[in-house]
Amino acid sequence: MDYMDFTEEAPRNRFRNISIAIIICIAGVIISHFVMNHTHTTTKKTTSALQLPANKPIKITVTPNAPSKTETETQTLTIKKNDTLASLFHRAGLPSTLWITALKLPPAAKYLENLQPGDTLNITTTPSHEFVSLNYTISHAKTLQILKKENYLVANVLQKPTTKALRFKTSVIHHSLAQAEKSTGLPISLQHELSAMLASNDITHEIHPGDRLNVLYHQYFVDDQKDHPGNIVAAEIIDGQNHYRLVRFTENHHVGYYAPNGEGTKPLFLSAPLAYRRIGSHFSYDRFDPIAHRVQPHLGVDYDAPLGTPVKALSNGIIVFCKKMNGYGNVIMVRYNKTYKSFYAHLGRFAAHLRPNEVVKRGQVIGYVGMTGWTTGPHLHFAVYKNGKAINPLTVKFPHTSPIEEKYRRAFFYDEHHWFNEMALFENAYDAAKKQ
Repeated sequence: MDYMDFTEEAPRNRFRNISIAIIICIAGVIISHFVMNHTHTTTKKTTSALQLPANKPIKITVTPNAPSKTETETQTLTIKKNDTLASLFHRAGLPSTLWITALKLPPAAKYLENLQPGDTLNITTTPSHEFVSLNYTISHAKTLQILKKENYLVANVLQKPTTKALRFKTSVIHHSLAQAEKSTGLPISLQHELSAMLASNDITHEIHPGDRLNVLYHQYFVDDQKDHPGNIVAAEIIDGQNHYRLVRFTENHHVGYYAPNGEGTKPLFLSAPLAYRRIGSHFSYDRFDPIAHRVQPHLGVDYDAPLGTPVKALSNGIIVFCKKMNGYGNVIMVRYNKTYKSFYAHLGRFAAHLRPNEVVKRGQVIGYVGMTGWTTGPHLHFAVYKNGKAINPLTVKFPHTSPIEEKYRRAFFYDEHHWFNEMALFENAYDAAKKQ
């Protein structure tokens, strides 16, 4: 009985067992898939969020590579007495052909041929002593740089950015203009510029002790440090209530100094054709002639001077003639324009290669003092003609440089107004500070 019951139930149990096994297998596959996916995802997240322990040193072993070809070393060489570019390059371990080549570069030759003790050269080379570059500090703002590019050298002057500002200097004239210029404290280059500016503009005869000299100029800066002075833009001499003023202005690429009204102030003619000792005879219509022993016109000036004293052209002009002329001896006639001519007599000799129709410049030496012709001693007889009529060389008012052209006048008056307003502000501040 028991056996039959068992055998009857066996097929059903076997089917049930198979079904359960299938279900278990399917479940196992699903669970296995889920676990694998879950494990993979967790690993990715853990890796991306990995944190190293704080303050714990990590030792890294690095295998050294061969030296890079771009590695360099820089030597700073200080120039000593008797140093030359050759000795400096030798000290840096560089061949002589290199400095010879460097000096053929115009920017380099200008500066490297004038090295001074205390200057420094920074020379950069590779570990195998191949030249890479040279740097030489010319000034706070400028550096000479020589670079090697492939098989040739390139030289450049590197310029730092500069700024400029107005500066003001003042001084009281006690003895001379030169003393006043020096006591302003202007840089030497500007003292020379001021001296030439005032002298060439015929203002020096207006100067008296107690007058005040004011100067406005530009100063350049690099990295907020003084670098070099610029140019004088305006100057004035104050004589009581009178102001003698000059303004710098560039007109059509030509720099000049002008009066505040735009008129030129530089004389086009020299005040005298030579450096002389004294005037032997003045311009006169009734002078007693020591040679002819009678009264007759003397339409010129006799400048007494030593033999051989250079004689100059009064202005830019053309030689009309240079020859011997009766009692005048060796003479020269110069035509300056359609209005003026000058006549030189009793010359010892002419300047070399002087010929008719030759162009001469203001101040050019055209001859030398002598005593040829009818004369009682070495001197220059000098005459000036205006529109063909003789005039007194000592009283003639020669023209000055041309006034500002009409198209530039607006810009000029803007500058003139601006500079002297600035000068007044500086002057007031200076006077106020002095009273404190």
